Amino acid sequence: MKAVEERDKPAVAAFLRSSIWSFIHADYDEASALQWPGYLARNRAGRLVGVLGCGLDRPPVASVLYAALDSWEQPGPLFHRLLTAHEADLSRAGAQELVFIGYVPWLVRILRRQGFTTRTTIISYARWDGPIPDAGSAQVRLRPAAPEDAETAAGIDIQAFEPMWRYPPALHAAMIARLPYYRIAEWEGLPVGYASGDIVLGQGQIIRLAVRPAWQGRGIGRRLLADALEFFAQQGVRPVTLNTQADNLRSRRLYEAFGFERVNVEVPALVKPLPPAL
Repeated sequence: MKAVEERDKPAVAAFLRSSIWSFIHADYDEASALQWPGYLARNRAGRLVGVLGCGLDRPPVASVLYAALDSWEQPGPLFHRLLTAHEADLSRAGAQELVFIGYVPWLVRILRRQGFTTRTTIISYARWDGPIPDAGSAQVRLRPAAPEDAETAAGIDIQAFEPMWRYPPALHAAMIARLPYYRIAEWEGLPVGYASGDIVLGQGQIIRLAVRPAWQGRGIGRRLLADALEFFAQQGVRPVTLNTQADNLRSRRLYEAFGFERVNVEVPALVKPLPPAL
């Protein structure tokens, strides 16, 4: 077993694409995921049989960003060695927890055996059609996000979410550059919220919607949600989907008021506390 070096990345990328047991975090593409630290394992013949990449992308919370295993190997012992190496590095870097979020049954089973437990469950909603019931507050000004808004959006995350749900500025910057929909909400010139969305396989997806806690309850979230739905309607795509935590009752009430319906998809958010560095 060894740390992934720059010269190893083409082989690791090929292994991620070819392995039956493979995972890349939904917030990253292959290239950006591989920018984070990883470990790989080879068998005695020198063949690549396992990779795991984890990064401190939401300090003090680290994330499992990519993983793949050879189907012929015993996954438990191999993954334990890869994970143990990462845990030591992450603890030294100041990480307090390691998080995995994804609908990947084989990896969920392995992580549970490695001490991960469910913090909450991610549930999905979809909206197929119908009028938009509420335009939200008329005092809110929405504008397209600019590259310099990445720091602002990350600051909103710090106020609105616990660490495991926050996006770092670099991830916001990548989303602003890539996504067809990313709006900043301003109240008298102050950025107070944002929403982002994408079109995937002909369907709309609301990726994020966040409002500073001190400004919640003023119709800002409704304004952002209505605008996102208007955008997708103009693009002629449906349904529009989104995800939220099962215990986020306030957001669930908002989405249901706008005609979103639960769909039968649940994804566990797994967490493992990391010991302090020695």
